[in-house]
Amino acid sequence: MGKQVAELTTLYDLELYVTGCTRTRAQVLEYAKAKHPDCSVYLLNGGMWNGDGTPCVALKANGSLLSAAPSWSGIYGIGFNSAADVCYTNQWEAYRNFLSCTSLIANGKQEAFSYAPAQGGKRGRSAVGLKDGRLCLYCSQDGTADAATPEALAQELLTLGWEYAVMLDGGGSSMCSFDGKGLPGDGRKVHNWIIAYVKAGEKEDKPVSEKKVVLDPGHGNQSNNQSPDGTYSEPEFALDMAERMRAILTRHGVAVTFTRSGADNPTGKADTNDLQYRCDVANAIKDLDLFVSLHTNAAGSGWGSARGWEIYASSPGDTAGRNIAAKAIAKRVREAGVTVHGEAVKHERFYVLKNTTAPAVLIEHGFHTSKEDVALLKSADYRKKLAVAQCKGILDYLGIAYDGQDSISTDTPAKDTGASAWAREAWEKAVQKGILDGSAPQGNCTREMLATVLDRLGLLD
Repeated sequence: MGKQVAELTTLYDLELYVTGCTRTRAQVLEYAKAKHPDCSVYLLNGGMWNGDGTPCVALKANGSLLSAAPSWSGIYGIGFNSAADVCYTNQWEAYRNFLSCTSLIANGKQEAFSYAPAQGGKRGRSAVGLKDGRLCLYCSQDGTADAATPEALAQELLTLGWEYAVMLDGGGSSMCSFDGKGLPGDGRKVHNWIIAYVKAGEKEDKPVSEKKVVLDPGHGNQSNNQSPDGTYSEPEFALDMAERMRAILTRHGVAVTFTRSGADNPTGKADTNDLQYRCDVANAIKDLDLFVSLHTNAAGSGWGSARGWEIYASSPGDTAGRNIAAKAIAKRVREAGVTVHGEAVKHERFYVLKNTTAPAVLIEHGFHTSKEDVALLKSADYRKKLAVAQCKGILDYLGIAYDGQDSISTDTPAKDTGASAWAREAWEKAVQKGILDGSAPQGNCTREMLATVLDRLGLLD
């Protein structure tokens, strides 16, 4: 038989593995088995690529864009941050991984799809999709009775009950290995692979809650919200806080989706369309449990006395999910000894709160117009305290027990471990002289950050 089909009930891990056409199927399978030796491996060729080895369709792997993003507007494909939140979506920026070639099926119905002539004809076919929330993989071998046209493939996948399907590369590139059952293709080295790992007894070995949370790191660089002295950036803080919180929540089996994963606003502009995009990310997720928007506050344009943490929901109502969540988070934050600004839970009909279907809250972590708050907000230890407290509150709301692991290594990104030994002395000198602000010693440096450093050194006068 020249065909393999897999419907995966529980996933331990999922990745888009990019080799740039340098590894055979056997070599990729060897890599996968070494990565998770106690898992069954499901390996499938991914998207198409150009003659020079670069991808020619939408591809994002492990947070890196590998094809031209501007051409992706409106395109649908498979996106995921982890094995727990794989979905069919056009919100590619919200996910660390995204793959699309030709969308065949959406909501259980065949799409009005088109494809390049080179993709037509009766050929080996590969596809990835979803059925009842399960990841589905399909592969048929070129030159066999199971080869098919794109139209025939779509009809077959509908017959199999797939609700969503994306056709991948085909022909001689169509190859797989589903738990030892493989189709070798013509032996070529393809550009990228889908690798799914299934582990026996995963429910006992790894928490699986099926709870879903969207974290919205507010204000990308286009908003450019800063402290009056320019040493603190709200866009940087919001994304860093989201990363910290994702690490904790995913450790507890929660599927976490970001509204932005890069430094910029999702739409490239600071306007209502950007706010609606963030709502669309949340509203596209079926049975989403909670939407959490992350910010810091301001009182005027200069330094002021207003300070402290607060959380917003759109309107009152003790039994409303949004207020139950807000109170649970506020309770944990107070327990952590964080300074709160007035009544912790407030009500405002902010755009992202009133236009999100799921329960939604917006957190202001402090005032970046307060010298006291800014000093705290730039501290890695304080960021960790906030992330842990807020995640405890979210987990309380979701009905998940906190595992008690408060160590920095598990709760924070690697960049927050401090300056490397070889750079520590220079780093401390730069911080003491006010040239650098003391945050994220191993973080990336933007051009505007470089300009600020040069100005503080007096080199721009």
